[in-house]
Amino acid sequence: MPTTRFSSGTFRKSADVQLVDLSEKAASAKIVREGLNVPPVKLDDAALDRFVLEDLIKPDEAPRVVSQSVKAGTKVPRGTEVDLFLAPRQSIPGKLIPGSHRGIAKETTTMEDIVKAHLADRAMRERVAKYDSFEEMPEIEQKAFHRALEERDIEIDETKPDLNSDSAFRTMKTALAFG
Repeated sequence: MPTTRFSSGTFRKSADVQLVDLSEKAASAKIVREGLNVPPVKLDDAALDRFVLEDLIKPDEAPRVVSQSVKAGTKVPRGTEVDLFLAPRQSIPGKLIPGSHRGIAKETTTMEDIVKAHLADRAMRERVAKYDSFEEMPEIEQKAFHRALEERDIEIDETKPDLNSDSAFRTMKTALAFG
């Protein structure tokens, strides 16, 4: 007796099913700025390539997404409007980092300041990028992390939550995302 492959009700996607959009109309984004629709524009592709390739828009000057109207990682249906809030990292305050290290993210410190002061060294950037937490680092990496902070006169006091190693690591890890 043959078995029914599909039945009425909700269809559940499995790993071996691939959905293909066969609509005639191309997907388009609805962009709103200051409450007004931003019309789609067509730019000269060759001129745009020169503009980008000649570093007129430097990666460290490009705006970063600070927040969005849909929680990051949430799957939404095609066509869902998502508001992105962008800012240059030069203007994003380091104090936005919850539980930040007060010796790294001072009152007037920006994400760019943190990146330039503490993540300019490639080894430090790689160390911070590689691990999810300070505790996850092997002891040798923890010592190198502490040495780098000492060289920059950053106080580490494990008895204070706003001066401990974990807060220093989290502050740099978050700033790296804006780097």
